[in-house]
Amino acid sequence: MNTVREVLLRVHFFHKISPKENKYLILLVSLILILVVSPFFQESNMARFYFSMLVTLVLVTGLYADIEIKRIDYIEFGLGILALFFTWLDYFMPDVDIIDLITQVIYALYFMYFTVELISKIIITNEISANLIYAAIVGFLMLGLCGASMASLLQWTITDAYKLPENVSFHKFENYIYYSFVTITTVGYGDMLPIHPSSKMLAIILCVSGHLYTTIVLAIIIGKYLSKLQHKN
Repeated sequence: MNTVREVLLRVHFFHKISPKENKYLILLVSLILILVVSPFFQESNMARFYFSMLVTLVLVTGLYADIEIKRIDYIEFGLGILALFFTWLDYFMPDVDIIDLITQVIYALYFMYFTVELISKIIITNEISANLIYAAIVGFLMLGLCGASMASLLQWTITDAYKLPENVSFHKFENYIYYSFVTITTVGYGDMLPIHPSSKMLAIILCVSGHLYTTIVLAIIIGKYLSKLQHKN
């Protein structure tokens, strides 16, 4: 772990999570809001507007939480700006399938990169703080959104990737958020079923990654806490 930490410290844009700020709390509230509110959205233009606003809130607070003036991660910044652009382009041009497809690809790249980067920052951060705990929770929720974008992308590219209930539209990203978190927490209600080998593989990856994330991040945080106690003694 020390070797991994030393390598990550050499990467310029991987900065430690500040114990004096609560930036990740703002992002956490935004994520909880989109998870709680989005299931109530129905098929309407107003619902699409509200959902686009919630996605925008998550993207903006994510950039605010991670980007510092002296250390800008240009990859994350670029993906975040692209995600914002295509979120609203998809809203104003909902009938253009290629735009929706590109939006899902950018979502997948952004959420995946954000999660990996956040885990790296948790590893290199020494001091345990409320902001670090918020960041750890945010990482799990971002992992769920990454799974949602991957599932949505699969359904776009493989028409029979999932078996959906008759009243569920495969165009709605909100449905894949629900599926991803049901899968990643290994609840598995069975109303949205992976029936293609690729979607089954993704379901396995989501289940395993959910358990691995909680196990590894908890072990890292507990290790930091025990190390701090040893130094005090």
